[in-house]
Amino acid sequence: MTKTSTRGTKSMKYYVRAAWDAEGGVFYVADTNIPGLATEAANPAELENKLTDLIPELLEANDCELPESVSVTYHQETKIKVVAAAA
Repeated sequence: MTKTSTRGTKSMKYYVRAAWDAEGGVFYVADTNIPGLATEAANPAELENKLTDLIPELLEANDCELPESVSVTYHQETKIKVVAAAA
């Protein structure tokens, strides 16, 4: 989703950076320029559904123009255990 807003002559691009919380087992909004946006979900599809509802509500509540789309980026980091190969 990439949402761009126009206020006067300046174009505003909104973004959401989502990250994986392995301990909590959820994707969450780690960074955004959308005022008041904080949510989490079990998977990217569920998070996108929540964002589709929340983003317009929050932008309107903050007197921001609605863009056509919002950029959503996901980050997931996994650690793997490294063991010596059997000899």
